[in-house]
Amino acid sequence: MALSDGRESSVLKRALQVVGFLVGVGLFVWCIATAFKPENRAQLERLADAPAWAVGLLGLLNVAYIALNAQILWATVRPVRNVSGWSVQAVHAVCVLLSYLPFKLSVVFRVVAHTRRDGVPVLVIGAWLAAAGGCTLTVLGILTGASVIRGGVDWGWGGLVVVGLLLYFVLANGLCRLVAGERGLERARGLADWTGVGVIKRAARWPRLGELQGVFDMQAHRGWFAACILMRVADVGVQAARFWLAAWIVGVEVRPDQAVLIASAYFLIGLVSPTGALGAREAGAAGLAGVLGLEHLAGVGGGSGGSFVVVALAVSASESLVALVMSGLGIAYLRPDRWIGRLKPIDADRRE
Repeated sequence: MALSDGRESSVLKRALQVVGFLVGVGLFVWCIATAFKPENRAQLERLADAPAWAVGLLGLLNVAYIALNAQILWATVRPVRNVSGWSVQAVHAVCVLLSYLPFKLSVVFRVVAHTRRDGVPVLVIGAWLAAAGGCTLTVLGILTGASVIRGGVDWGWGGLVVVGLLLYFVLANGLCRLVAGERGLERARGLADWTGVGVIKRAARWPRLGELQGVFDMQAHRGWFAACILMRVADVGVQAARFWLAAWIVGVEVRPDQAVLIASAYFLIGLVSPTGALGAREAGAAGLAGVLGLEHLAGVGGGSGGSFVVVALAVSASESLVALVMSGLGIAYLRPDRWIGRLKPIDADRRE
């Protein structure tokens, strides 16, 4: 009976993934249909006649976006594992392309690649992604909060960002240093013993607990943690620049603070979407732009129609083309035919 229930649950989850992906496709089609409305003809003509330097610069910004996010992942795990930087870059490029699809194929590929090719345990990968995700959400929250509070990028915005980032670094690094390493494990075991609960005491002595503890070890290293924060700030700048440039190409005026808000929404929607980023990012960013009072960009409540949809599609199209090329190079470097299906990682001798 339990086995039957498990199968039904698995089928239901897959069905929901398919439905969610189809909804995303529908949203993407809606975005395209909105972009081709008569009121957007001027924007589409400007996009078709875009100068070569602007198109090239947009492509370079997408290269920087993909490469910088991979570099952040490498810097995150560096305190606990000496994973090849080229491997992280190649795997991430493939994952960007797979993120458009359902079933979390990007996560599956990342786990398989780093476990079988680079010899990183699954629990360490979980801690790795958790540490990177926590840093991402916090930095985006600080930048977005400053943009909402100030309503523009000025000295006050910069002051709020600097103070917020410093507080985050000091507090997070300080707390992680308390629970990191062998001393942290001993503190955890002592606290577990103090509770007197058998399950908690046994969990604190689980042989693989140290692998999960890596989420604290990664952020306890001051240098690498600071590098991750600074690179994430630079990444948000690159993403905002993508939207500002795409908007300039199609003739839509976007302030820097608006570009930060829109880019952050676009990125977060793609990051957390359980059924793939396709369609969800474009429609979601436009909808959230309206909620944030940017109706003249999102095409709701009158204004300039659906012109912001044209901007979002321009960013998505350029990103997908760059991701296709970079993922092809990544596959050529990774040679998955050598390690997919093998239980033993081929680079296990390089583990620390």
